Amino acid sequence: MPTTRIKTIVKIVEKNNLAENTLGLYLEKPKNFSYKAGQYVLLHVPQIDEKCTRESTHAMSLASAPHQDILFLMMRISQSCFKQTIAKMNIGDTLEIDGPLGNLWPDNNSKPAVFIAGGIGIAPFHGIIEEQIQLGWPQPITLFYVDKSQKDVVSLEKLQKLANENFIFVPTMTRLDENDKSWTGERGRITAELIKKYTKDVLAPKYYIVGLPEMVKSTKEELQKLNVPQENIKFELFSGY
Repeated sequence: MPTTRIKTIVKIVEKNNLAENTLGLYLEKPKNFSYKAGQYVLLHVPQIDEKCTRESTHAMSLASAPHQDILFLMMRISQSCFKQTIAKMNIGDTLEIDGPLGNLWPDNNSKPAVFIAGGIGIAPFHGIIEEQIQLGWPQPITLFYVDKSQKDVVSLEKLQKLANENFIFVPTMTRLDENDKSWTGERGRITAELIKKYTKDVLAPKYYIVGLPEMVKSTKEELQKLNVPQENIKFELFSGY
């Protein structure tokens, strides 16, 4: 599916809370806007140009799938001028998008894929999984999702319910108290041992990593311990999240 980069104004059609300090932002989809699942846009907020120009544009992954009639973005709320302005905006207010950009989408539908998401790095994988649902899961996918605790995880119950022969979901929490029995799943960061535990042949898949720079770096090092070739690793850094 060819994509053409465009710059256009769009309206906010919905906002909701996805998890603790995490905003779901739903934008109208322009008629001439096409993209591949996993791509991102540059989101520009003209309303803050005069207050903090350097913060007025950020790269934001599309958490929606191409067949859906809205553009869905996920955002951790912080004290930055950019995010505070968006958090206070209303339905019907306008923003500018520039895109699509990026090449994170899976390369080969017959090759297994392992997605590794840190925190809000789940966003592009959310869009890819929405597309997989629509296509009937043609590709074997394992999703590792690391976050601090259950309250920080986006779509935890939804992803757990999606599990099937072509989709393995492995959430892991890094900041739970040892005595917290409310979580019975994996704990700790993404390690070579964890990847090997849920991946039959660690050299068979293509690996896709999205998260903060330090998370991406450490995960690549763990994959190197498993002798995964560099050409089988794709990644995106979510700086500033």
